[in-house]
Amino acid sequence: MPPQPQKPSFFQRPVSALLILPSLAILFNIAFLKGGFWGDDFFFLNLINNDSQSIAWWRGLWSAENFTGFEYIWWKDADWSAYFWRPLPSLIIQGSIKLFGENPFPLHLLSLLLHAGVTTGLYLLVRRLSGRHGLAFLAALFFVACEDHAFTVSWISTITDLFCVQFIILALLLHAQWLRQRRPMTMAGSLLALILALASKETALAAPVAMILMSLFFPTGAEDDRSESTIGRVKLKRFFGDRMGWLPPVLVLIAYVIFYRTVVTGDMKTLLYIDPLTQPVAYLVHLVWYFPIMWLATFSHAPPFLPIFFPGLIAPYVVVGVVTILLGLTALWPFRSRPLALWAFGVYLTALLPQLCTDASERNLYFPMVAACILIALVASSIGPIARRMLPGHPLRPRWTRLMGWAAIVLVLIPGILVSTARPWAMLPSLARDEKDLMTALPYIQQNQPEHTLILNASSSFVALYAYYILDYHTEHPQKIWLLSGASGVFSLERTGDSSFVIRTDRHGWIDSWFARVMRTNEDLYAGRTYITPAFTATLAKMTEDGRDALEVRFDLNYPLDYPGWLFLRWNGTAFEPLSIAAMGIGESVELADTSDLWKLMMRTE
Repeated sequence: MPPQPQKPSFFQRPVSALLILPSLAILFNIAFLKGGFWGDDFFFLNLINNDSQSIAWWRGLWSAENFTGFEYIWWKDADWSAYFWRPLPSLIIQGSIKLFGENPFPLHLLSLLLHAGVTTGLYLLVRRLSGRHGLAFLAALFFVACEDHAFTVSWISTITDLFCVQFIILALLLHAQWLRQRRPMTMAGSLLALILALASKETALAAPVAMILMSLFFPTGAEDDRSESTIGRVKLKRFFGDRMGWLPPVLVLIAYVIFYRTVVTGDMKTLLYIDPLTQPVAYLVHLVWYFPIMWLATFSHAPPFLPIFFPGLIAPYVVVGVVTILLGLTALWPFRSRPLALWAFGVYLTALLPQLCTDASERNLYFPMVAACILIALVASSIGPIARRMLPGHPLRPRWTRLMGWAAIVLVLIPGILVSTARPWAMLPSLARDEKDLMTALPYIQQNQPEHTLILNASSSFVALYAYYILDYHTEHPQKIWLLSGASGVFSLERTGDSSFVIRTDRHGWIDSWFARVMRTNEDLYAGRTYITPAFTATLAKMTEDGRDALEVRFDLNYPLDYPGWLFLRWNGTAFEPLSIAAMGIGESVELADTSDLWKLMMRTE
């Protein structure tokens, strides 16, 4: 009597993945259910409360032409604009507020569910393409254990990434199913999911390329043991002959670009982003510098945001990133003939390119990590204990690849699980810190009801963008809240006249930091340049040695310093408090605060 096949254990069955993976995604980030509105969330609360009628539903909140609060940042260039077409997440946010009021809990819950859906979708996609439960589970496990996702899941305004990637994975799953069965309804569903992804965020520009590459490497919707990835003349001829495999996503992509450029009017004019179509040279230079940083952040625990706060780290990050690229390519070389590896590598590069229009950050890794985790799982699956269970009968991979597989498990996966468990809880105080700091200014604004509030210095760089929106959200009447400096450093103030004073800092970062550059459109800075606002005129009085930033700015007010409509607030290191500049003698100076210790500021929880 022939031996009976052994029944697979619970962990060898797909149901285990469908239970474990989404549960981990939720458990790792469940702390955010206790969260409120943070950062960019206040931009959109302001729009919904004060100017929602001016925004067409099919354009979305991100298409607003006038962000009121930015008018109170004096270094904002007149031609500044930031315009995105993201109607789907806009409708969800507006709908939630209409149904549940300004309650962040439903939107945080939705973010967790979407993240769980992306994690589960990655498992289903890899299982569909490879036919291997273990490999798919490992890829999704690496994804859910990536601590960088905490930022994307935590902010309500970053729900754009979650919706986008959820629909991208759905489009890829349906496209793989169409390649297998060739049913028109499956193709229609895939294209609909693609359109919904494009309506969520521009990241989805990479999705049509992923679908085209899928048609090239998986013409039947999956690989098998006989799959070969060598792109020869016969294979290319078959690919191009199968027009329905690549033409529909191409047409959707072309239609989207034309629609974006013609119907959805609006320009992107900010130093934060580089347009590769109009600034190809600048984009390529930026790519050369930041691609190694993003690669390093993808395949290690190096935080991609650190060079934003510490520009001196850019060069070391690039050097280590280049080394990591060489190590990674060497480890992946034995998989060069496997369709899944080449498809994932192509999708990773394609997904990363749009993100390199700006500086490196955790948020920009969300979609690239989907493909990267497939590559990491392939390398990790080469080590003996995993290979014997997941890939029986496959050839033994080279020793270097197996060593990198162990490194992926020991240095990436295990620490990732531990950090992902703790990081959201550690993030909660820091996410709420800026609002907590600014709330110390609120009693003075409510008590004095000033015509103009001038915040002389800030508790952190984040306040440069969010001061107006957070304070305006917590006051009953519209406010005129001006931010004069929002950088980290040692700031001081000197009274220079009856209606003027000078603010000085000891270092770079005032109007050329990452946060300050958001509001700028050109690099034209020089001593003597003036910025005229309805309340004052700001003049750059002294520049840094490289001429890229200001060390001293003179503020000439439209009214005397003792005008009762002024409220001057300074950050003293622990709270905002009024400063009576009119009571100071001409030529008298006062130190505002020392916020130069960035590590201390980032770790501060009180």
